[in-house]
Amino acid sequence: MNARRIWLTGASSGIGAALAEVLLEQGHRLALSARREAPLQALAARFPGQVLVAPGDLTDPLQVRAIAEAIRNAWGALDCAILNAGTCEYLEVARFEAALVERVLQANLVAPAQCIEQALPLLRRGQRPQLVGVGSSVTFLALPRAGAYGASKAGLRYLFESLRIDLAHEGIAVTLVSPGFV
Repeated sequence: MNARRIWLTGASSGIGAALAEVLLEQGHRLALSARREAPLQALAARFPGQVLVAPGDLTDPLQVRAIAEAIRNAWGALDCAILNAGTCEYLEVARFEAALVERVLQANLVAPAQCIEQALPLLRRGQRPQLVGVGSSVTFLALPRAGAYGASKAGLRYLFESLRIDLAHEGIAVTLVSPGFV
């Protein structure tokens, strides 16, 4: 198998950490992003030469740009970007809070869009480029207290389905993964 250059966000815990382990064991090179740097450094120590530690807050466009620049300087291109980072906050309807909805939308929809903006030029120079978004199966069935989360992931789903059409002529594969409850 040819090692691919992959940017994986949300790599410090949960699905991202588990996916990082699998991809590194398969021999791929990973640029790992998350707000917490220590788990990323631990993976870098376990897989020397395979990990580019690229921590940052993906809701900050300047930090996302700096991460992309680090990837560009290290590898020159990306073969795959897996946008997995996200958050879930439960919305209590008795104390409805628009600021909570805004925070979740920022983390789960706007931050991935900022990552896409920076990843596309790198993917255009990659081999068999693929853009992957981690959505949620909650977009198919509303759940109590999950309004902000579900709305953000529904937006992400639509964005990726639209990008699949828009990027097809460039040969960039677009994949949306919709896991169940984690």
